[in-house]
Amino acid sequence: MSPEDRAVYDQLPEVVKVWRGVSCADDDDPEAFILNGLSWTLSREKAEWFARRWSRFGILQDRETPTGEIRNVRVTRAILAATEVHKSVVLAYFNGRDEAECVLDPVFIEEIEIIEIPVEAPEA
Repeated sequence: MSPEDRAVYDQLPEVVKVWRGVSCADDDDPEAFILNGLSWTLSREKAEWFARRWSRFGILQDRETPTGEIRNVRVTRAILAATEVHKSVVLAYFNGRDEAECVLDPVFIEEIEIIEIPVEAPEA
């Protein structure tokens, strides 16, 4: 962490609310996508941006099925997650690209609020 990022980390409260945005296909389990990542943010707005980043364009992505087969799916859902974690679970804080990123191990996440948000129409 940079000295600036460390200063923000040091000022975090003992319990931190963090957000994560993911895009997934209609038949995907959103919680699996949420728990499959280390990057969360202090900003709901930034998490919403990440959730809509691919879904608003209907991007095609390769996904591995449980049988190991690769299938191409259209990402159509924007999912927002929120949770509260103890500050000690936040391994690092980075504000590069103004993302207010908190790196944390998802094994310490106990409860998640999952919110499906509207997918914005693509910009012309």
